Amino acid sequence: MASERDPDSAPPPDAMSWERRISRPPVLNDTTPALPPWIRPFAKPEVELLAATRPKFVVVAWVAAPYAFLVSLVVNALLGVPTRHMLFTVPATTLIGVLLMMVIFAAAELLGWLSGYRPAVVSWTPGDEHAAEVLASALQEAAATRGFIVVWSKDQTFVATRNVEQAARGQTDGSAEHGPRRLSLLSKPKAATTRTLKLGVHGLCVWNTGETEQLEGLARGIVQDAARREPWIAESASWHVRRS
Repeated sequence: MASERDPDSAPPPDAMSWERRISRPPVLNDTTPALPPWIRPFAKPEVELLAATRPKFVVVAWVAAPYAFLVSLVVNALLGVPTRHMLFTVPATTLIGVLLMMVIFAAAELLGWLSGYRPAVVSWTPGDEHAAEVLASALQEAAATRGFIVVWSKDQTFVATRNVEQAARGQTDGSAEHGPRRLSLLSKPKAATTRTLKLGVHGLCVWNTGETEQLEGLARGIVQDAARREPWIAESASWHVRRS
């Protein structure tokens, strides 16, 4: 007689699509202790993930808001603003400061876009969980050989950076070839089975001085290196590099 399965137990693996399985907690590799203090808040693993998926002005607002609040509080105190008035002036000046930073960074991003800056973007649609794991592993290995350090990873996705510490300490020449970079392999909520690799500058590109071309070349090199392990990675890659 067939055994009855406990209705409260989890369904067997085959009954769950691989992109919807309960995922493990992310693995964080905090490299900020080696960075100068002023850049550490912007290089936390969680912030690197946010920066890989959101515009720079959103990231700046997220990171800078607590510091803007503290500065506003100190300034109001030094100016002798009565405590009862601080309940309004501190939040108001904090909001104004954050909005001003957002406007400045949004304008800088728009200027970079108008100058022709674009990140390199390529995507895949792995057929199953094993293929997604192979894709992520191969791309991580290929990126590591080119100096990238994984700072955030979860399941078959990751975010990696390169030359962040060197750039913060002025140890790079500031060229498009040697500037700090951020590489991410992520999925989107509406396309959970698609993996998108995005390679862009780590900071803010105000004017394209060859970054777009250099990023495309570097991304293609990483994909080709990964394809030496798994040829299908290059064959099934869908490139979305836009120059205009």
